[in-house]
Amino acid sequence: MTALFRIVIAEVPGFPVLGQMQFQLGELPYFTSVQRYSESEHEAGNADVPDAESAAAQRCRGFAEPRVCGAR
Repeated sequence: MTALFRIVIAEVPGFPVLGQMQFQLGELPYFTSVQRYSESEHEAGNADVPDAESAAAQRCRGFAEPRVCGAR
């Protein structure tokens, strides 16, 4: 899977839609679920996460080695 991901990243300059598709199908669902979870925990009083979008972007970057993720 890593090799396929590297091929996609290498081709993004020539095929930008490929990178957008990779993000929408791969990382965006993860990013969205982390954001929603952070929001629900903040609303429930279990966590102090006033900016769930930024928190999700930071978390996503922590897992994304040289990939494009969230706010990038």
